[in-house]
Amino acid sequence: MADVGIIRTVLPGGRHVAVVHGVYTYRCNGAGQLVALRAFWEFAKAELTQA
Repeated sequence: MADVGIIRTVLPGGRHVAVVHGVYTYRCNGAGQLVALRAFWEFAKAELTQA
């Protein structure tokens, strides 16, 4: 499975937020448990904003 989404991470100190648009792939086992997760994004396109 794959999803397109946004991850927002509050950086240490809480004054800035890193915003990353990417494609996130994951795989589950027969019990519905997450067994693999990968994220793909372009580092140069990450955004840094005020919190």
